[in-house]
Amino acid sequence: MFRRFLKKEIDSLVVQKTIFRCIGHRASLPRDLQLDITEAEKRTHGLGPQTLALAVSYGGRLEIL
Repeated sequence: MFRRFLKKEIDSLVVQKTIFRCIGHRASLPRDLQLDITEAEKRTHGLGPQTLALAVSYGGRLEIL
């Protein structure tokens, strides 16, 4: 489902000048999904002013410690 979102919506994010960021523990995701996330972040890098941040496999625990 996440991969479908990236494939379907990345062009829309670029047109809308929206930076895509994914936070969390990516290593727990399948390798092909990690690559798709990296590609989406590269395509939207430097755009803005808005940012879409998506927390994936994110507990926040490490940031608290």
